[in-house]
Amino acid sequence: MKLGNTMRLTVNLIFIMFISLFLAGCSEKAPDWKPDVVPFLDNEPSDIDGQGSAVLKPITPLTASSRGDFEITFTVGESGIVSGGFIMLQISPFWGWSQPQITHPEVPGYTTVETFVSNISIQVFTLPLNRIVVFSREREFRPGEKIIFNYGNGAQVDRFAEADELFQVFVDADGDGHSACIANPPSLRIMAGATSRLSVTAPSRTAPGKMVEVRAAPLDERGN
Repeated sequence: MKLGNTMRLTVNLIFIMFISLFLAGCSEKAPDWKPDVVPFLDNEPSDIDGQGSAVLKPITPLTASSRGDFEITFTVGESGIVSGGFIMLQISPFWGWSQPQITHPEVPGYTTVETFVSNISIQVFTLPLNRIVVFSREREFRPGEKIIFNYGNGAQVDRFAEADELFQVFVDADGDGHSACIANPPSLRIMAGATSRLSVTAPSRTAPGKMVEVRAAPLDERGN
């Protein structure tokens, strides 16, 4: 009876050790592991997602369809970001902005990422809709640490005038793939180009002797 109990105890201990080793192995992320960024419509961010702030340079207004280079500095929020969480910069996917990319330095939209933290082992990848994701499998991002996106190499800006073109930064602080945009993301004003034509509108019908209102608007070559 005692021998049987001992054997069962031994088997149970071996089983527990096996499960523990299996789970420990699963918890280590593979070298090619990347965060699973949850699509916007399925996104359910936590209370700590979206913490942090960002600053854009330069902030001088640019002309529609012109080109520029931009530095976006993100500062990690008070809750930090766990290993496997991410910071995601999204450049507007509409109206002609150059797509951020990390493989061709000679092509507009080339983006580099830097940080002043040593041994952080950051990794970068891109997603559709002009998104670029930064994460670390090995180390958390701590409150106050900075991540700098250098986007440009002569990137083309919006073809149309915009009062506030947003550079949105999303943060997944707890590593579950859900993220939220930071409060007050930086923005840039896009202005119309040089006037190339005049758009005039007037009523198509009126009565003799009645005053009519005629409106004229100067437009650039793209209708801004």
